Amino acid sequence: MQRRHLSPDAANRAIGMLEAGARQVDVAQMLNVSQSVVSRLSNRYQETGSVIERQRQGRPRATTIREDRLLIREARGNPRSHCTLLRQELLHATGTSVTPRTVLNRIKETELRCRRPLRTVPLTHEHKRARLAWCEERLNWQNEWSTVMFTDESRIGLYSDRRTVRVWRAPGRRVDDRYVQEVHPFKGGTIMV
Repeated sequence: MQRRHLSPDAANRAIGMLEAGARQVDVAQMLNVSQSVVSRLSNRYQETGSVIERQRQGRPRATTIREDRLLIREARGNPRSHCTLLRQELLHATGTSVTPRTVLNRIKETELRCRRPLRTVPLTHEHKRARLAWCEERLNWQNEWSTVMFTDESRIGLYSDRRTVRVWRAPGRRVDDRYVQEVHPFKGGTIMV
């Protein structure tokens, strides 16, 4: 994905290339930005004589870069924390009061997303060791697997399961232990189909 903004050093380099006679398209390719970024930079330089971006309109950010890093670190450190809790941590640590929506926006700027945790039954080390041994025994089965029939079953719970727990996690990290929620399979009544 191409960037939409240039650092001051890259902007100065782009202006130098443009003044040396390079085309905007070539400069954009070399800096991995779209041609419109270079065009706006060129126009701004011709109007103001500077590569510094104009002051943006709209509301200024409520948090600093340092506070953003603190929020991200807290979300990664405690993936089950919610926006209100993270907001309180920020208020306690820095004295900055923001809305839970601001916290959510800051976290969304990273790779973290709020997802339901993977649900598994609690396994002891003995269970895990036995499962691994079973898999290793059948690792080199060639013909034996052709005689195995796989079936599926569905368990319908007779109790409500609201699944309200959420975790902050990056894509591809679903099965990491810290993002998994252990669920006891036999609490309440169930029907097996």
